[in-house]
Amino acid sequence: MKSIVAAIGLFIIAAAPAFTQNTPPPVKIPFSGIAMNVSLGLYDTIEMWVTTPKAEIVKTEGTFGGKSLVGTFRAIGRAIDGCAERMKCLQFQGTLSDLEAGGFQPGIYTTWSMTMAIDADGDATATFTVGPLPGFDFSQSGILQLKSSTAR
Repeated sequence: MKSIVAAIGLFIIAAAPAFTQNTPPPVKIPFSGIAMNVSLGLYDTIEMWVTTPKAEIVKTEGTFGGKSLVGTFRAIGRAIDGCAERMKCLQFQGTLSDLEAGGFQPGIYTTWSMTMAIDADGDATATFTVGPLPGFDFSQSGILQLKSSTAR
C-alpha cells in the first residue's frame, strides 16, 4: 500500500491548473484522534477528512466528539513547501459552525485555521486556532493527534 504522504503527494502537481486526463482523481483520506483545546483545557475525539479535489488545493472537514468540544469545520488549504523529509505539511483556513450543542445560538460560526504535518505512516499532528465566539472574546488554540485509517 502506498504511504499517506505518497497518496497526498499525488495532487501536488506543479503548474497543473485543472483536471486533465493525466491528473489523478480526488483522494479523500480519513483521520481520527484526539483534539485538545489548550486555551480552555478541554479535550475530545475528532473525526476529519483531507480531500484533494484539484492540484495544489486541499480541503478538510471534520467534527468534534461533542462531549467537551463541539462544531464542524470546513476549510480550504495548500501544501507547505519545506516540510521535513517523508512528511507532507498542509495549511488550512475556513470556518467552524454547528455550535448549538455548545450552547451557542443557531447560525453562530467563527474562523478556523489549522496547520498539519502528516508522516508516511499516516500519523499526523496539527495545531488549530478558533476565532472569537460570543462569551469568548479571544481566539482559542489547540492540538490534534491523528491517525489515518487508510495508512497501514
